[in-house]
Amino acid sequence: MAERLSEHHEAGVPLREMAVLYQSTHVPLDLEMEMVSRGLPYVTGGLKFLERAHVEDVVAWLRVLLHPRDEVFWQRIMVMQQGV
Repeated sequence: MAERLSEHHEAGVPLREMAVLYQSTHVPLDLEMEMVSRGLPYVTGGLKFLERAHVEDVVAWLRVLLHPRDEVFWQRIMVMQQGV
């Protein structure tokens, strides 16, 4: 799907004139990952995958594993812990 969007864009069709309609809940995630990998900007009706809270939480844990002195992501992790 993203490949066809990319082809139309390369042929001169502005992205703002394209739309993707879907019924199934798994389609937007696959499409979003393809759009990101191709560097195509997009707008969704809801939150983007990487902006969802549970995804940001996992990213925070991974960032802390790679960069243990990253205070910003430590703060996010600490907020998730009860009693801290």
